Amino acid sequence: MEANEVEVDQDHRQIIQKLKEIMKEGKPTEGIMFKKVDKKMLRNAAEKVNLAIKFIDTSNITQTNDLIRAASVWVTEELGLKRITWREKNEP
Repeated sequence: MEANEVEVDQDHRQIIQKLKEIMKEGKPTEGIMFKKVDKKMLRNAAEKVNLAIKFIDTSNITQTNDLIRAASVWVTEELGLKRITWREKNEP
């Protein structure tokens, strides 16, 4: 095994696969809020996805931004959160 090759466990492989699917689908990140989430659960999910992100190569800033957005969608789905929907304001 080369120095830059690292063994990825099954959990992180599944997360990586899911992140790539989310990026491909282009799921929107509007309405994602973590303010009222249990901080311990959020920290655990963020640590999991952060470890998985290290194994996904990006070649430009756009891909990196898409990966970060996919990670936030994954955390939202992992915690079972619902997106906030904003009501449209009525014009007077």
